[in-house]
Amino acid sequence: MRTPKILFFLLTTALVVAFVVFNFKLLFKKDISNFFPSKPKANIIIICIDSLRSDHLGCYGYNRNTSPNIDEFARENILFENNFSQSPYSLSSHVSMLSSLYPLTHRVLEVESLDLAALNKYRILSEIISKKGFVPSLFAQGGYFTLKPLFVRGFNEVFTIKEPEIFFKKIHHWFLQKSYEKKFVFIYTSILNPPYSYREQAKDLYKDKDFLSREVSSAKKIISRGLNEERFQNLSDKERSLILFYNLIEEYDPKGIAKRPLKQIMPDNWPQLDDYDRQLNCLIDSYDANIRFLDEYLGSFFQMLKASGIWDDSLIIITSSHGQEFREHGGIAYTFELYDTILKTPLLIKLPGSEMQRSSRITQFSESVDIMPTILDIFNIDYKGPVQGVSLLPVIKGQAKKAKKAVMGFYADKRSIRTQYYKYITCNKKDCKESRLYNLLSDPGEDNNLISLDAPVLEGIDCLIYKHIRSTQSKKAK
Repeated sequence: MRTPKILFFLLTTALVVAFVVFNFKLLFKKDISNFFPSKPKANIIIICIDSLRSDHLGCYGYNRNTSPNIDEFARENILFENNFSQSPYSLSSHVSMLSSLYPLTHRVLEVESLDLAALNKYRILSEIISKKGFVPSLFAQGGYFTLKPLFVRGFNEVFTIKEPEIFFKKIHHWFLQKSYEKKFVFIYTSILNPPYSYREQAKDLYKDKDFLSREVSSAKKIISRGLNEERFQNLSDKERSLILFYNLIEEYDPKGIAKRPLKQIMPDNWPQLDDYDRQLNCLIDSYDANIRFLDEYLGSFFQMLKASGIWDDSLIIITSSHGQEFREHGGIAYTFELYDTILKTPLLIKLPGSEMQRSSRITQFSESVDIMPTILDIFNIDYKGPVQGVSLLPVIKGQAKKAKKAVMGFYADKRSIRTQYYKYITCNKKDCKESRLYNLLSDPGEDNNLISLDAPVLEGIDCLIYKHIRSTQSKKAK
């Protein structure tokens, strides 16, 4: 009669196991989170694409297929049509973005006068956000983020990787490993900085591939003969034109032998030969191809965030530090001017959580200095330090009491203020002879200087500059 005892034992064991399984949370209520960590309520992801012009993206009206994944992101989320960087200088622009301070305040105004120690009295977003439970991490593909005294502050982990494929692969793996961590991640990429490498994945964007191939081949023959500063200066106009063109397509000269004269010859003295326009168009094609190249990586990154469950509850911001010039005002690639081609940048925002999701295009002005206060407002973080931007959340919700009337730009002693109708560029000198005034309604390309023709408007804008600066001095974040 042992069978009933065995059955009784098995039945009792089964009941005990069932009791433990169904009451596990009650029995181990205090410690269960140690075994099964819950996903964070939200993450903050900023993707900053250096040198990205908004008018070269489909979502901003570009007629070439450069950015299908960014365009899809824009359709589903919030796009600011009139966003502006504070500086054509990457370091200055990023400081403004991460501190919500204008360059006149943080004093990173130009390349030649950089005092990182002076910035220690200001806090940047990574430092503020780390006090609120977010773990800040920085991924930088080159650029000024290797300047540790400034940008490493507040970041728990810093990764600097130059090769794009390795860079994005590292980001993917890292996010999957840290999927349960409440993160603030700043991703910076310099893919769009020259040289604009040839991208086979976007070969359909190269309209003149045979010409491009011939120019590159000819430049390589000149380089193979040996090149130093003296030989470079003694080249013919055609040869110099080839070298300067090639130097923007491929970086052949890491020691800068040909780059030093580059500043002397570009932009004003670039040899204007018969093939010049074709060279310029090839540069634009290469720039666009690199946008597509980057867009494919971003599409893959977005898919990973969705598949891993990180996407829905994340605040994701896509923006740029500044744009680029393609001879619109005489410059090519890097120029420290204050035109819209340089200062007008994309700003796309995906809000966290299903209850905040919305899609809209916002025409009101926004600036890079507005990014930090917007993040703090979304997560209800109180910060008593100085900020000069404003939260864009009321604008997104349609609750803003007033809109920005103007945006500002700075480089060295240059200043610009842009309203809906006018753009005024001047300098911080009593006898400034470089002032320019443009009517943006009739002259959106900023080609016709009206400085001597519209004195009443100029007086009003001068007043607006000082009023705008004063109005930003005492603002606090929420």
